[in-house]
Amino acid sequence: TTTTAVERLAVPTIQLGNSPLKVSRTIQGYWQLAGGHGKYKIDDAIQNMESHYKAGITTLDTADIYGPSEQIMGKFIEKTPSAIPCTKFCCFRYLDEIDRDEVRARIKKACERLKVDKLPLVQFFWSNYDIKRYVDVA
Repeated sequence: TTTTAVERLAVPTIQLGNSPLKVSRTIQGYWQLAGGHGKYKIDDAIQNMESHYKAGITTLDTADIYGPSEQIMGKFIEKTPSAIPCTKFCCFRYLDEIDRDEVRARIKKACERLKVDKLPLVQFFWSNYDIKRYVDVA
C-alpha cells in the first residue's frame, strides 16, 4: 500500500489549560480572505481549508475584521463540524463606550457567520491599553 505525504503527517494537538478544548499545534489562519492579497474563488478557499484539515490542521483562525473570512469559514464548518474555529474580537475605536452587551452581540454575530452555537476560543484584541476598561469588557 502506498501512503501519501498527507497520510504520513500527524499534527499534534494540545489541550488548552484545564479546558476540554484540544487544538492542533499548527493553526491555519485566513487573514488573506480579507481581500488584501487579491482575488480568490470562495470554493478554492474552502478546498484549502479541507486540505489543511485532512492534513491534520484542524484548528482555523480568523477575525471579525477579516472581511468575509468568518462567512467562508462558516461554509466549511457546516460541512466539517469537528473543525475548530477560532476568531478574534477586535476593538479599535470607541474603547470607552464598548460594554458587555456589545461584546455579546458581536460574539453572537461571529457565531452566526461561523455556523456554530458557541465559539471554542476567542482572541481579544484591544488597541489601546491606556484605556483600562479591557478587563471589564472582556
